[in-house]
Amino acid sequence: MAKNRFKNELLWGVHKMLKLYKNGIEYNVVFDYVCDIEIHLTEDKFEFYQIKTHNSGEGYTFRQITNIGNKNNSVLGTLYKIKQNTEYPENIKLAIVSNKPFKDLNNHLYNQKEKIELIELDEKNRNEMTKILKQELKIEGKIDFNNVFFIKTTMDLIEPKNAIIGEIVTLFEGKSIEIRKPNVLYKLLIDEVSKKAEYELETDNYDELIMKKGIGSNYIEDLFSKFIKYDNEIVENVNKKIEKTYETNFLHLMNVIGKNVINIPRKVHYSRELIKK
Repeated sequence: MAKNRFKNELLWGVHKMLKLYKNGIEYNVVFDYVCDIEIHLTEDKFEFYQIKTHNSGEGYTFRQITNIGNKNNSVLGTLYKIKQNTEYPENIKLAIVSNKPFKDLNNHLYNQKEKIELIELDEKNRNEMTKILKQELKIEGKIDFNNVFFIKTTMDLIEPKNAIIGEIVTLFEGKSIEIRKPNVLYKLLIDEVSKKAEYELETDNYDELIMKKGIGSNYIEDLFSKFIKYDNEIVENVNKKIEKTYETNFLHLMNVIGKNVINIPRKVHYSRELIKK
């Protein structure tokens, strides 16, 4: 069961990577280090996610996110101490991600909202959370619930494989681009993610951390470039665009970049720009 939960956490991370990739955002994703999933967007902007799956019950409750049990910290405490220990907490996004909606102290089930910022909760819930966190983390100052979220994911966290393959297949929908052998691509991606997540030795610096535990947007672009099949119409349109723009010296230009035009550059990001044009 623990192994399955671990794999599902990784697959949600892959889902997040695909979403960022589709939106053209550069990133590094770090697996199972400080949190289940970390998104490093810039030098000082980070997102941390704790993934929690449940097969039963109508919601993921207030007590479940604040109860320490036999662990060192509660789910919420594990997240909040990241904010507590950072120099720029305003640049940190924290989130609990679950396949179940949040259920607060009033037994109110937030099943109509995908994302709740904890600052939106009523005073009773915020006060109780504040009390619990101050005691758990030995905090004397203010508890800031800004940029701390509970997210009910629409992704199937119980059987997520098919959802991920579906996302891969439809990633370029409407762009005259086809993903060849999506199951093979999926396996390569999951193997790489698993290898990164399972690396447990210490790292000496940030660059080594990313190399050993992270996957960047450049890796995803390169991987997808090996599995993309372009419609012949795209190549023809690119040729016509070049011919029209450089008609006075078209033959020379085609001799210089012919192979690049026929194959279209391996960088998918650049290919998107060609498609837009």
